[in-house]
Amino acid sequence: MKALKPSCALIACLLVIILSSCSSAPETPVIMPSESSALPQASQPSASQAQESPATSSPVATTTQDAPQPAASEIPDPLNRLLDLRGISFSLSGARPDGSTQSIRGEIDATGNMHLTYTQTPVTVERDPAAGTVVLEEITYEVYVISGKAYMPSTGDPSWANVPAEEDYLPTLSNQLHDLEGFSLWLDLLPKGSLTSAGSEQSGGFSVDKYTVNGLIGDQVITGALSYDQASHALVKSELRVPAVLDSDPEAPEAGEIVITLSASKADIPPITIPSDGQAAPLSTALTGALTTPTGQAPLSDEPVVINTFTISDMPYHPGGAGGVVLALPGQLWTADMFSGLQLLDPQTGAVVQAVPLEARLYHDLKMIDQRLWVLATRGEDENHADVLYLLDLPSGEVVETIPITNLGSYGFEPAQLGVSPGKVWVNSGIVDTGTLEFTALPDGLPSGARFAYDGASWMWITGSWCYACEHDLWIMDAVNPPAHKDGHNSGVLGTGTLGSPLALAGGRMWVLTIYYVGNNPTYYLDAYDLAKTDRPALHIDVTDEIGDANRERLLVTDDHMLWMEVKGKLYYYDNLTGEKKGELTLPGEYVESMSFDGTSLWVLSSDTGLHQVYLPWQD
Repeated sequence: MKALKPSCALIACLLVIILSSCSSAPETPVIMPSESSALPQASQPSASQAQESPATSSPVATTTQDAPQPAASEIPDPLNRLLDLRGISFSLSGARPDGSTQSIRGEIDATGNMHLTYTQTPVTVERDPAAGTVVLEEITYEVYVISGKAYMPSTGDPSWANVPAEEDYLPTLSNQLHDLEGFSLWLDLLPKGSLTSAGSEQSGGFSVDKYTVNGLIGDQVITGALSYDQASHALVKSELRVPAVLDSDPEAPEAGEIVITLSASKADIPPITIPSDGQAAPLSTALTGALTTPTGQAPLSDEPVVINTFTISDMPYHPGGAGGVVLALPGQLWTADMFSGLQLLDPQTGAVVQAVPLEARLYHDLKMIDQRLWVLATRGEDENHADVLYLLDLPSGEVVETIPITNLGSYGFEPAQLGVSPGKVWVNSGIVDTGTLEFTALPDGLPSGARFAYDGASWMWITGSWCYACEHDLWIMDAVNPPAHKDGHNSGVLGTGTLGSPLALAGGRMWVLTIYYVGNNPTYYLDAYDLAKTDRPALHIDVTDEIGDANRERLLVTDDHMLWMEVKGKLYYYDNLTGEKKGELTLPGEYVESMSFDGTSLWVLSSDTGLHQVYLPWQD
C-alpha cells in the first residue's frame, strides 16, 4: 500500500512550482526556497521570468513594464513569511482519497514563540478480524518552540521541558513546509497562465490579494486558490485540489482528489511557554475555544472574522458532517448530521457534551421551545423528504414524542424547516400544539418547500409554492386562526418565485430572498416588507451579482444588526434597517449546510470544513 505523503510537503511543492511555472507578475508574491529547503533549481523562476506577466486567458492585473522590477531572489518566501508573523493561528492540512491525512496546527505569540500540533492518520491500517473493518489509527504530537528551540512533550521523559529536542527548530520547520520528498517534478509541467488575479478581500483579519490556480497536466487539472497578505506578502490562505492519479502508482492509479488547505488568522495569542507542570497543554482559545475581548481592550477585528473551527464528524472530507443543521443558543451549541447524529457541543471547546441517539438518516431543522428540542428528520430512504418529528425533553435527552410525517406539500415537497409561533409548531400539512402535542391538519395544507418566519404579532410568513406555475409564492397565515390567510391567500409581487427561498424578520421588516423572472433570465432581490403592508416590498435590494449561478439552496440569517446571506461559502452582510451592503466574508469551505446566531457569534456549519464561529465586532 502507498506510503503516506506529507501534506505539508505537497502544498509547498505545489505552490513553489505553480507560482514559478506561471512566471508571476511582480505584484504576485513568488514562492522561493529558503536556504535550507534544497529545492531543485529547475523549479525556481529566473529574475527575467519573475518580471513577466502571467500568460493567462483571463485578464489579470499587471504593472507597467517600465516600472522597476525586483529580482526573484529579492521577493520574500510567502511560506516562511507566514512564520515571521506574530499574533496568529494557522492550520495546514492535506487529505488523500484513501483517508490518510496530515496536518499542522499552530499559533505564534507576540514574541515569535510557537505551539505546534502535528496530526497524522496513516495509510497503513490493520484489519479487525471480528468486525471486518479497517481501523485508522491517528498519531498526534506537540512541539513548543521557545526562542527557536524545540521542546517535545513526552510522558516517558520527565526532562523534556528542560532539555530541548532541537536547538534550532526554525530551519526544520521551514524544511517541513518545502520538502519535496516523495513528489516528482511533473508539477514543473504546469503551463504559464495557471495563476490568475481574483481581486482582494478580508480574510482572517488580513487584507489579501487573491489568485486562482488552474493548470493542466496531460488531461488532469490542478485547481485552487491562493491569498497573500498585502502588507507582508505572507501566504495566509490557500486551497489546492490535485487529481490523485498524478501522484499514485501508474499500475494502480488512485481515483479522487488530494485536497490541501492552509488558513491563517490574526488572533490574541497568550504568551506561549512550556507548561510549568511539564504536561502538554491544549491549543489556546485562538484555535479551540471562544475568543473574547476583555473590557477596555480593542476588538479582535473591526470586521467579521472566523475565530474558531470545530470538527463534528470523523468522516474524511466531511469534518462538518453531511445533511446537517446547527442551532446556536446562549451557552448551547446543537448540531445534527448523518454521520454523528444529534450532539450538544461545548461552544468554548467544541467538545461533545451530550450525544442523543435517534433513528434518523438526515436532519433538516432544530428548534428549542421551553427547554424542549424539536427535531425534524428523515428516517426512510427518500432523503429529499422529512418523515419524522422528534420532541426531546432536556437535559435528559429523552424522546417524549415521535410524530410521523406522511403528508407532503401541495405538489410533492414537504416543508424544509419548522415554523414556530406562540404555542404552535408548523410542519407539513398542519400544526402541532406545543402543550398538548396534538396535531391539527390545515384544510389546504402548507405550500411545498415551505420556510417560515413569525412576525412577532399574529402572522406566520411562509415561502413556497402551491403549484409549479404559481406566479407569486409569498404566503401569510393567521397564527391564531391558521386557516385564515392575509391578502386573499397570498401576497408579494406578481411574476416572482420563492420556492425554497429563505426569509427572516430583521429591523422591523420581513426580508425575503426573491427570484424575479424576466423571460428566461432570473434576477435576485432581497425584498423587505413592512409588516402592515405586504403587497409590495418597502426595500428592493438587487443581489443578482452575489447569487451568480448558485442554483442550490441559499441561507438567510439575522443578528442584532446585520442580515446575512450565504452563497457558495461566501457570506454577504447587509444593514438590517437600510439594506445597505456592509461587506462580505469568504469561509474556508464552500458547502454550507446551516447558520445560526447565538446572541454573540454567528455559527456556520460547512460539510467540507467544519463548524465555524464568526466573530461579530458590533456585538462587543
